[in-house]
Amino acid sequence: MSELGDLDLYAHLLDMEQLEMLVEAGGDDSSSLINEILGLFETESIEKLGEIRDFVTRSSFDQLSKAAHALAGSSANIGGSELARQAKEIEDLCKKERGAEAIELIEPLESTYRDTIRALKLFSQ
Repeated sequence: MSELGDLDLYAHLLDMEQLEMLVEAGGDDSSSLINEILGLFETESIEKLGEIRDFVTRSSFDQLSKAAHALAGSSANIGGSELARQAKEIEDLCKKERGAEAIELIEPLESTYRDTIRALKLFSQ
């Protein structure tokens, strides 16, 4: 997988143990598996972020909570620990009927998402 280099800039966003488990699961073809999983994650998470934005616009906090929950789970599975943490925080705030606070976390979530995708791509090189 990746040489450290630029990945060090993003290491705080990733669960390296989870990523290494994915590498081990792929065996001899781990690079191909990681790239496939990353592609699926990127496609699905872009869709989920679109839903999150839509639910914010409509102040649909129950749906926002569900979308954040899905993003948290998929992020954790691929090793995006900080993205998962932030999505879980949004989910929890919505469940506590603190939607205004959850809305304030959407922009940082999107920034973390972009950085996480960069980090995962660096990892998979």
